[in-house]
Amino acid sequence: AGAQQGGQAGAGRAVYESYGCGACHDPGAKVRAPSLAGLYGREVRLADGRTVTADETYLRDKILNPNRQKLAADYKQVMPTFRNVIPNDDLDRLVAYLKSRSATAQQEATP
Repeated sequence: AGAQQGGQAGAGRAVYESYGCGACHDPGAKVRAPSLAGLYGREVRLADGRTVTADETYLRDKILNPNRQKLAADYKQVMPTFRNVIPNDDLDRLVAYLKSRSATAQQEATP
């Protein structure tokens, strides 16, 4: 399962790049969007004061319905919706990639 997950994450990086996610979410991007590195599993403070966990459901919902309620605090909603744009298999790969970036970020933070 780990190798398959690794393959999904690798394929997800290609999806991330093909949809131009980094143009807004990578460090130094012109559009100031939340960093996605280390996001999975982390608490996210929302504009309405609530806090949610960035789990798989949250990530999928933000990709497919970015304008729905869960606006991250300190950011403007400028992300386009990917509903009916990104196929389910690409969405699965992209979420696997985002999860892997969180695992990598946690490993790097651990002394």
